[in-house]
Parts: sequence; C-alpha cells; structure tokens
Amino acid sequence: MIVLPVDAIVRNLKADEGYRAHAYQCVPAKAWTVGYGRNIDQNHGALGISEPEAEFLLRNDINRCVDELHRTFGWADEQPPDVQAVLVELTFWLGLTRLRKFKKCLAALEAGDRTTAAAELIDSRLHGQVPDRTERLAERLRVNKAA
Repeated sequence: MIVLPVDAIVRNLKADEGYRAHAYQCVPAKAWTVGYGRNIDQNHGALGISEPEAEFLLRNDINRCVDELHRTFGWADEQPPDVQAVLVELTFWLGLTRLRKFKKCLAALEAGDRTTAAAELIDSRLHGQVPDRTERLAERLRVNKAA
C-alpha cells in the first residue's frame, strides 16, 4: 500500500497553483480554473465540480445567508421556520444588498403580516422578471406551511 504525504502534497500544490476565489484563465492551458487550479472549463477536459462539491458550496452559502440575516435583521431570528427559510432563499437568490430594497415586504414580515409581505413580493419588479419563483416564495408566505 502506498502511503502518501497528503499534507505535503497539499502544501506544494497550494504554493504552485495559488488560490483564486474567482474563475480565471490558466495561462498555459487557456482553461477556466478556480480555487487551487481546479479546471472547470468544459472545453478543456475539465472535471468541473461534482454534485457533492456543489452541495458543499450551497450549504456554505446557506450558512452565510443565515449569518447575514441574523446580523442585519435581528427580528428574523424570531420568525417561524418557514418564514426564515423564505428569507434565507431570498438572501441566497438576491444577495443581502438587493434584499434590503424590499423594504415593505421586510417591514410586513417583521410585523408578522405574512399576507402583506407576500403581496409586496408579488408587487415587485422581481416578480415581473422571474414570476414562477417569486410566486412560489410568496405562496409559502401566504399559506403558512413548512418549506
């Protein structure tokens, strides 16, 4: 059995590849790459990312959204789980900066008025752009049912 010095390999590859948080074109291969040299370019024999890796990223993003909501809207912590779920999904989808622009919807949720919050979501420009997804989220607010 081969025993690999995994920590040393990781250290060496990190030093050689360098870390990039955003996709970049690797100069020699001209392939889109991310992180520590992960080839994600479908035209250059890429591995891409696996579904478990994508879910790992998604779960990290969900945790980030929960933290952002907690820091920004303390009242969200006191909401029922189904409302919290909608808020997390909106934060993931829109980002906190854009979510903050939904002042009437957020004020209605803070006041416990789910019907008005749902109506404000439907009355938004977002609904005109992505009606199906917005309707689903608004419906979950209206019917008071778990995610």
